[in-house]
Amino acid sequence: MKKLANKYLKSLKGLSQKKTFWLYSSIVAVGLAVGVWALFFRKKKTTTNTTTTANKSTVVKVWPDHTLLFIDILEGFGEADYSIIDGKITAPYLEKQMDFCATEGLDGVLIAIPIDHVYRSGDEKADWSVVDYVLDYAAQKGLFVVNKLRIEPYKSYLYPSFNVDDFTTDNSSVKFSSNFWTTYAKQFVEDYKTQYTDRHNDGSILCVFPTSNIEQEWGYTYDLPIFEGSISQRYQDVNRVMQELAAALAPLKVGVDVGGFYDGMAANYRGTADVTGLTAASNIVCLKDNAHISANLLFDHALLLSYSKEKNGFAMVEHTNSPMGQVTDNLIDDFKQSIDLGMDIAGFAFTYDEAGHQVVRTVVAALKQSGHYRRPKPQWTPVGTFTYTTSELRSNNGYEGQILNRFLAEVNVNGGKLPKISVTNDL
Repeated sequence: MKKLANKYLKSLKGLSQKKTFWLYSSIVAVGLAVGVWALFFRKKKTTTNTTTTANKSTVVKVWPDHTLLFIDILEGFGEADYSIIDGKITAPYLEKQMDFCATEGLDGVLIAIPIDHVYRSGDEKADWSVVDYVLDYAAQKGLFVVNKLRIEPYKSYLYPSFNVDDFTTDNSSVKFSSNFWTTYAKQFVEDYKTQYTDRHNDGSILCVFPTSNIEQEWGYTYDLPIFEGSISQRYQDVNRVMQELAAALAPLKVGVDVGGFYDGMAANYRGTADVTGLTAASNIVCLKDNAHISANLLFDHALLLSYSKEKNGFAMVEHTNSPMGQVTDNLIDDFKQSIDLGMDIAGFAFTYDEAGHQVVRTVVAALKQSGHYRRPKPQWTPVGTFTYTTSELRSNNGYEGQILNRFLAEVNVNGGKLPKISVTNDL
């Protein structure tokens, strides 16, 4: 445009003095044309770039139609696991785990965030800087994240109104009668929601689990003396605290453990106690089970799917039954069965060193060979409803035996199709 204007002006030099008016008029016209081009065409290009940037920041990550493979990173925010030097954050251990997932074709990570880490400054103010860094790192690797909020105050001095007497006997679990839950635990989840609602909305964080102790689980699966009150009272207390925290996190998607956790003395370490009461909040949409080598996956997975799919949620299983550094046939078979039954997430637990990583590589290779790796999930289509009560569970010392036999018989009658499970707490 500029070259055209110069050429035009040059051609006007031979005009007579009488045509000076037209000369200036032409110059003004060319100037206006250049100005219009700069104003509208350039601005349009800038506006387009701005729109693209805005759209990029609000892109929702879509859940793939296959069982996601995760590793559970139980640790990673200890004082020796990260550093902040001149404002630069590094977290070598967590970075290594996420690098491994991205390289080996896994879909995501479960990360436990301790309350002591977030309030480590001692001034009751949340510091999410290292967590932000780790979540950004996961996003850069294309990984989904499930967060666990480990509400386990090892450093009780960080919480001024917390008393040592609020701990259960010989354990770092906090009594459900303690006001710790309505003060510091509630503050923890509210601060989390303020910090990460956007990440939940864009799908990079799938769910958040409030958890209560080092086992990241809600019941006290330890020695009987540390239990508070009767089984019935503990059901009520656990459910009450869980619902309060779920309400504080709403509308974020919340998950709970239902395996190897809730009242192990009554449920034989299966998460089959008062599941109905535990998952009552509408935003509790994810159930997770740690499948032990002795567990029956048909029963466990039917339980998980029954209480998650009715809320359009998702079910997660973690397999932990392989000896360190070894891959047993049943471990591979369990992953295959989880995929065949339509679990949304199948995770590896305790895979932190090179031996554990090799277990993952071997299992993933086997899943690829059998065609299970990233195979589209089947729809959850239960046949019939299987019911039992918590008193029946207690009187039979867990689900194994009468309850399991009755369940398997019903599955057999239905040609291998799983029923929906409905649990009634009558204790």
